Amino acid sequence: MNDKCHLVSIDIDPDITETFRLCLENEQNKRKIEIINKDIFKYKPTIKFEIITMIGSAVQEIGFYKEIFHKAVSMLSDNGELFYSCVTKEETKEQLIDAITDTGAKCVDYQRLEKYGFVLIVSKIT
Repeated sequence: MNDKCHLVSIDIDPDITETFRLCLENEQNKRKIEIINKDIFKYKPTIKFEIITMIGSAVQEIGFYKEIFHKAVSMLSDNGELFYSCVTKEETKEQLIDAITDTGAKCVDYQRLEKYGFVLIVSKIT
């Protein structure tokens, strides 16, 4: 991350945001990092993001699979990219594509890696 960039981390769980803040403090991290403790659906960004990352476990916990993808895509800049990773065996490429269908975005890369009884799904959405 260069000096022109900044990171925005959003989580509804105050314990998660506080732990992240303490980790940054402990590491004496001087980068421009904004930590927001808020429901993503109530968050109103003042900018569009070039890169958004989402973790599947968080998406599953929220329970609004399609809605969270719509929110994330709406926060992307014109050339922005969404990177999504998941470790849920039950999740399929078809579910992901269905979730983004009416957003105008498309899944340009999808990898499902299954090894040692674990599944890792990594996808890139633009």
